[in-house]
Amino acid sequence: MTRIAHISDVHFGRIERKGVVEALVADVHAEKPDMVAISGDLTQRAYSWQYKAAARFVRSFEMPVLVVPGNHDVWPMWWPGRRVRTPVSRFETVITGELSPLVKLPEAWILGLNSAHGKTVKGGLVTAEQSERVRVAFKGAPDIRVLVVHHPLAPMPHASKSDVAVGGRGLLAAAAECRVQAVLGGHLHVVQNIRSEEGPMLVHAGTATSTRGRGQDKTANTYNIVILDGQSVVVERRDFDGLEYGMVRRETLAVSPNLMRPGIGIGV
Repeated sequence: MTRIAHISDVHFGRIERKGVVEALVADVHAEKPDMVAISGDLTQRAYSWQYKAAARFVRSFEMPVLVVPGNHDVWPMWWPGRRVRTPVSRFETVITGELSPLVKLPEAWILGLNSAHGKTVKGGLVTAEQSERVRVAFKGAPDIRVLVVHHPLAPMPHASKSDVAVGGRGLLAAAAECRVQAVLGGHLHVVQNIRSEEGPMLVHAGTATSTRGRGQDKTANTYNIVILDGQSVVVERRDFDGLEYGMVRRETLAVSPNLMRPGIGIGV
């Protein structure tokens, strides 16, 4: 069994609730996950001071951390040359130079992929080369296989057409081929877990610490503990109540059909 703390859309630069970052770090450590996966948007405008705060946050965890950039981590539009030519170079300099990180745990391999680029306002993009990276990375992997990508890879509730990453269905097909059970993402600022047509579960966290919640999660700061055993994906939603984070929902999802019966969701 593998436990992953799934954090998304931190947005340093739009954090106003007192103590929320410290409470998040404390709760993650109390939950003792095997690793932390951060699915993008560490900053609000990719300013250097926001990246410095994000770097301190990433390095505050005592367990392995996998992190990918989001569209807000791209150079802002008032630096058009950098935004187009080297969109996440500040992320690479301050956070990590690895844009397709692979964490190998004893029972699980977790792969991150970058979907952020500078040619649109907020849209994502994944490529055929990244689909091939999935196929290569998971060769010889244990049964538990997870992807981390900021943008939605397929249409889903609360996602407009522009939110869905170009090339996402191709990446999902490669993930299904490689028996990936779950894709962890963010971007939408709304918590939702659905089964893709290709098979992998799409687990989207809300905003962990910022004031940028949307829809039914407009006022929520939330993150997930994702538990995988190769046969199911359990998602525990943990929300901040002003003092600390605590579980508010636990949902059990079946994984791909070659491992288990068609997907179900049981919320408690």
